[in-house]
Amino acid sequence: MDDKAMLKTYLDSLRSAVLWKLEGLDEWQARWPMTSTGSNVLGIVKHLAAMEYGYLGTVFARPGEELPWIGPGAEPNADMWATGEESIEDVVLLYRRAVAHADATIDALDLEAPGSVPWWPQPDVTLHRILVHLVVEIARHAGHLDILREQLDGRVGLREANPNLPFGDDASWADHVDRLRDVAIEAQWPGARAGLYAFPGPLRDTLLAAIISGTKSSTSALLEGYRTDGEPLPVVGEREVLISSTGLPVGITETTEVRVVSLDEVDLDHALDEGEGFRDVAEWREAHERFWTSDDVRAELDDPNFTVNDDTQVVLQRFALVKKL
Repeated sequence: MDDKAMLKTYLDSLRSAVLWKLEGLDEWQARWPMTSTGSNVLGIVKHLAAMEYGYLGTVFARPGEELPWIGPGAEPNADMWATGEESIEDVVLLYRRAVAHADATIDALDLEAPGSVPWWPQPDVTLHRILVHLVVEIARHAGHLDILREQLDGRVGLREANPNLPFGDDASWADHVDRLRDVAIEAQWPGARAGLYAFPGPLRDTLLAAIISGTKSSTSALLEGYRTDGEPLPVVGEREVLISSTGLPVGITETTEVRVVSLDEVDLDHALDEGEGFRDVAEWREAHERFWTSDDVRAELDDPNFTVNDDTQVVLQRFALVKKL
């Protein structure tokens, strides 16, 4: 295989991966801004269509279709998002036309064929250089698409026929993520552990907001939960890194007291200091019994019939907020 054919092989592989990342998405998903700068799947594909037309069209005096949303006078970043009138199908067809036009340029020219990139400070190039540049350009954006698509619906892998990932089910990947999180905590805050409240979702984030605001200074957990997870109980002086529903750290607490008591021994001060608006122990108990007998908790304990009573052992923990992150 000569250099030109090799570069074309890499190019086609990346193009295929780009379109696969778009397959199966609804119109809203394809457009949804997933970062603070608005990165979205459909916009990246639209941008790459413009890059195909530009680098393997305009640069070699082989212009393709006119794109009013790119070039002088266009709105900034107009090539990075699709309007409501531009459907997924429209953008895919645009991309395929751009690729066909680009391929015609590759077929027609030798690697040493000269070109000029008017938007580069040193515009003189060859087809060889442009093919290398375009492979790098598409690979970078394909990496963006990998992350955006996984965030949207969990789809991962290089292409449908070649995921290029080690085998793993949902549980093994979750364990892997937990391991990496714990390594990151140990690297930055030696001796600390992850502070995981409830399950990812509104309840967790509400509890963390109460801790950060200072209204929550105690928490409760099932002793059985620690046993099931094989986790040691918290100890006085230990620090916890609070993990939000997005998986990011938002604060650090330090444990000031740990007690293991029967459910019927939980006192009013502890219930009030949970900062969730409980007016008495009865309200605290009703809310916690409802959570501890929920389907999610029963699944975590691997006991579909788990229930609580006066003798159920609970871990009562007090803490102080050390730092907001």
